[in-house]
Amino acid sequence: MNTDSFIVYRVNDQDEITYTNQEWSRFAVDNNSAALVAEQTIGRSLWDFIGDETVRHLYREILRQVRAGEA
Repeated sequence: MNTDSFIVYRVNDQDEITYTNQEWSRFAVDNNSAALVAEQTIGRSLWDFIGDETVRHLYREILRQVRAGEA
């Protein structure tokens, strides 16, 4: 499986984006969202980019489980 086409990002314990791979920026530009390239997102809160409360809840639960060491 070629992982070069996967979008990868990392968040710290304060839910700030600390890393994105090149595919993140490529996806942003390809979808007319150049304002969301890595340089504009690193250091910002993940929650700046998730507006829907249901999606926020799901992401919070995923992060909780990962941080607790759950699969």
